[in-house]
Amino acid sequence: MQLLPDTEFSLGETKQIEVHNQSDRDGFIFIWDINSKGETSYIYPNPYTEKVIKLKAGQKFNIPRNTGARFTLTIVEPVGKSALVALLVEESLSQKVLPEQLKTLGSATNAQTALHQLQEHLRAKLGPNGWSIATVDYQVSN
Repeated sequence: MQLLPDTEFSLGETKQIEVHNQSDRDGFIFIWDINSKGETSYIYPNPYTEKVIKLKAGQKFNIPRNTGARFTLTIVEPVGKSALVALLVEESLSQKVLPEQLKTLGSATNAQTALHQLQEHLRAKLGPNGWSIATVDYQVSN
């Protein structure tokens, strides 16, 4: 996963996420943003996108998909170290990670703690096989 144009942002800037399925399996993609206060936001899929996208092995996917998208990913407070989390799951597990299935992840005080909680929650919900996760840290400043 890559964060475009960079991994350092100022408030108000927009970002784009490029996800590359580097595995040898097809899967469905889900993305969360975890801010510096440990607050987790489910950002893909969202109400402005098409349904969950199946990413073929080796395929790349950008979010938002193009300049005509119905939403943008705009940098907002809080400032500090944040993280993006991309989850690739096999079709048989995809219904277990829809937003309504992952409502409560507990409380965290920073991105790293929230990321750990999300990973533990996914392990408990999905089991050991059929999914992979990628993270990218980024910095938000004034």
